[in-house]
Amino acid sequence: MLEQLYEPQFLRQKPIYAFLLGVAYSVIGLGAAILMFPQDPALISVLIISVLFLPSLYKMAVIETESAKSGVNIFSSLLNQKQFIKVYFYAFFGIFITFAFFSLIMPTLATNLLFKEQLALISGPAGGATFSTGLFTGLFSNNIKVLLLCFAVSLAIGNGSIFLITWNASVWGTIFGNIAKTGALAVGKNPFIYLVLILISVLPHVILEIGSYIFATISGSEISESILKEKFGSEAFGNILAINAIILLFAIVILLLGAAVETFVLNNFETYRVIIQQAFGS
Repeated sequence: MLEQLYEPQFLRQKPIYAFLLGVAYSVIGLGAAILMFPQDPALISVLIISVLFLPSLYKMAVIETESAKSGVNIFSSLLNQKQFIKVYFYAFFGIFITFAFFSLIMPTLATNLLFKEQLALISGPAGGATFSTGLFTGLFSNNIKVLLLCFAVSLAIGNGSIFLITWNASVWGTIFGNIAKTGALAVGKNPFIYLVLILISVLPHVILEIGSYIFATISGSEISESILKEKFGSEAFGNILAINAIILLFAIVILLLGAAVETFVLNNFETYRVIIQQAFGS
């Protein structure tokens, strides 16, 4: 019902409003999940947020698939899709900031209950003195599975991988907010300042990683849409397939870069490492 309040063209022209939708849908999703499933609201809230976004994303995917037909190469295709990409980015950060904010301001007991699925993914303090090949390999191995899952889900059910993107936004937002709160309380500092310091440290690799997932999602959804709308073997179908296969490879390259940046940050950003150590009491 909410998507009837605006046209997909509105988001296409002003994608920054997807950030506000991300915030609004997150508040609605969290509130509804707490009311309906108070014992385990974490996954339900992510599902509700994803369902609220799906109608708009589907309508935009149809528009962008038509636009992709006019793209003669990868660069013109990406240029045609830049508004769609921006919508995904803004939506992600709206969800991310909302989960970070609530995990930061809520009492620890409430945070542990409301976000227990997200917090279950927290690992211990990380960091060494140099770039670690093992850490890089581990990060890329985990992230490539998410990327390929985003592509596969989008290929099968259009923009269904918005659930995975929403899940990642909720996990990262919750974990960073909780680390900022826990680390700050341990040493009597301001948790909001700690959150800002964490965001400065992690945003480069977060942007790269979520960007790779978004490109994989768009690639899969546009191939899926073309399978339904275009004649198999036609020139239009071939062009869309080829361009989106290249976009998927581009997403993998971005993911490689993101894993390298994350490895560097974990091993060399002293402020970030200190906050993590304070949060884990080590």
